[in-house]
Amino acid sequence: RILCVADSVQAMESDRPYRNALSRGETLAEINKHAGTQFDPIIVNAFLKVIHKEGSVPIRPLIQDQVAFEPVFTNVKVGQNLN
Repeated sequence: RILCVADSVQAMESDRPYRNALSRGETLAEINKHAGTQFDPIIVNAFLKVIHKEGSVPIRPLIQDQVAFEPVFTNVKVGQNLN
């Protein structure tokens, strides 16, 4: 339930291909609007208390997730049997 709120806040405050990131105020209003339906109201109340007490708590990661991918196959041609 905590992660649901945190993930939603992070998603709302991130740019998406189909929309710009919401402001902190817009995000908090949306979270509060859905307390009791989409989000656990106890978690939302605790989250909002921390935000108001601490001021602006950074939700976005300071360093974006970076995932390094290693190739599984190299020099493989289309139609080539991989066995």
